[in-house]
Amino acid sequence: MICVGIDVSKRKSTVCFMAPGDKIIRRPFDVKHTKEELQPLVDEIRVQAKYDEIKVVMESTGVYHLSIAHFLQQNGIFVSVVNALKVANFK
Repeated sequence: MICVGIDVSKRKSTVCFMAPGDKIIRRPFDVKHTKEELQPLVDEIRVQAKYDEIKVVMESTGVYHLSIAHFLQQNGIFVSVVNALKVANFK
């Protein structure tokens, strides 16, 4: 399974693709929360999904995560939004 971790902030998010064993498939990169920048992310996730199962995970960040989570879900991509406090406590 490939995990796509998304660190969400106000106007952009940082994305990283990882495989089991902390193997980085794609180094972290930034995307703005616009259709023009999110569509290539969707396309890349779909390419990776041809080779392995994909799960996208992001923290709940007020309202900032909503646009990217909604866009990904509209494009048929599994998205898990997790509570930031629980993630911090898990560390």
